Amino acid sequence: MPIKAYLPPGTSRDPCQDPSSVMGGFDQDGFTGLVQLKHSLEETRPMARAAAVSNLIALGDEETIAFVRMRMEDEFDPLVLRMYREALEE
Repeated sequence: MPIKAYLPPGTSRDPCQDPSSVMGGFDQDGFTGLVQLKHSLEETRPMARAAAVSNLIALGDEETIAFVRMRMEDEFDPLVLRMYREALEE
């Protein structure tokens, strides 16, 4: 089960109604929410990295999963690795 992300006040709680509000919107480079999640894998706090892993795997596209798999090769924190394994099993 993905860890739920904090939604700023005034954003839609229904991703079907307004998906850009959940993932951070769009810009000229594409999906900023996805970029932000990928940058979260560089966080120093294991809980933040674990949440990013869970949510990136939940997105489910092959390119994102391959990116996370590559990042997990250098990950040593047990919490992050466990979240990675659990996310892949779902």
